[in-house]
Order: sequence, then C-alpha cells, then structure tokens
Amino acid sequence: MSQINLLPPDWTAQAACRGCPPDKFFPAAEDPAEGAKMICRGCPVQGPCLDHALRYREAGVWGGTTERERARIRRAAPGRAAVQEGALRVASPHRG
Repeated sequence: MSQINLLPPDWTAQAACRGCPPDKFFPAAEDPAEGAKMICRGCPVQGPCLDHALRYREAGVWGGTTERERARIRRAAPGRAAVQEGALRVASPHRG
C-alpha cells in the first residue's frame, strides 16, 4: 500500500508569504492581486512555488502568478512549462 505525504514541500519554510493572511493570496476574480505579487517578487522560493502551482493546478496566487496567468502558461506549451532560477521559461518542444 502506498503512502500519501500530507506535509508541505520543503521550500515552503522559506517562503516570504509564510505567516501572511491567506486571503491576500486568494483575491476576488477582478482583483489584480498586486499585494500578493509584490510579496512573491522578493521571495527566495518563487521558482519552486510557481513550479508547484503549475504541476498541481493550485488556486490563488503562487509564484507571483494568478490562476489566469498560469492557465496562459499551460496553454502556451502544454505539459512543458518549467521554472528555472526563479524566472519562468517555457521549454521548447524541440529540446529533449
């Protein structure tokens, strides 16, 4: 029988948002979420956070992006979105 790990990923302990009010990262649809994004800009784990949100289709602001922004990333290169050194890059389908 396999085990399910319910612990958060290791990088979350270093997240700039740790201790912030969660509602800041789950804004209303019409809210541009600039307050949350500002916190993300200075976060040392923005890259792993964005990667996590892309993989697990998280709700709210993760890695400095909104759900709508991440949906655009996935549409641009389905299955190929990746994060490198804290900045988003979309891998070329021609690369291994």
